[in-house]
Amino acid sequence: MVLPLRLSGADVPAVRRALHRILGPRLACYRIGMDAAHHGICAHIHLRRSELATCMGLLMAGMPQAEFGRIARLTGTGASAGTPCVH
Repeated sequence: MVLPLRLSGADVPAVRRALHRILGPRLACYRIGMDAAHHGICAHIHLRRSELATCMGLLMAGMPQAEFGRIARLTGTGASAGTPCVH
């Protein structure tokens, strides 16, 4: 499953560190970068369906300012639109 996450700010490395701290080994693959259209940071987190609820709870507790986008099924090789996934 792919969980889009939006945050205000511009400190992408800090958000990356926070994702690793909050989700730990559950964070298998993700894409993160600046979202110029929304003036913030956007991350697309790839999660196992069985861990989705747990991860959302952890993210809500650890990043209460974050906004979740529409959850989608992961298709293809783990990257979309040609953007590589960070492991």
